[in-house]
Amino acid sequence: MAVASILGVALPDLVVLLVALIILWIIASIPAYIAGKIVTRGRASFGAAMGATLGGVIVYVFVVFAVTFFLGSLIGASASIWGIVLGFIAFLAVYRSVFDTSWFGAFAIAVVAVIVAIVLGAILSSLFGIAVPPNLPTGAMI
Repeated sequence: MAVASILGVALPDLVVLLVALIILWIIASIPAYIAGKIVTRGRASFGAAMGATLGGVIVYVFVVFAVTFFLGSLIGASASIWGIVLGFIAFLAVYRSVFDTSWFGAFAIAVVAVIVAIVLGAILSSLFGIAVPPNLPTGAMI
């Protein structure tokens, strides 16, 4: 109760937020799982995909923040671009480690995961009229 009062929100709101984040994490792991299965010829597990998704995001955010923070005063606005590039490489390093594949395999998993996410989004949009994120064009708009 003390944490909720410090943050200025009720405990049920924090529980709902936590459950929503877990559901979002599971949904975001599905394309990585499918891509991992394709690229690693079936060696990937859903648990590995969940670990790669969570670990990749954490590492990416950390690297982007660190590079932007530490290099921002030295090289200016281009530090953000360097942060994004190095963050993506770090994200690939997580995929490489978790899925036990090469750098090319990690890149392939990332690309295939994006393609799978777009295809799944299009299917959801066509079947149910929803889009994730909601600003994507639906089948009716195309």
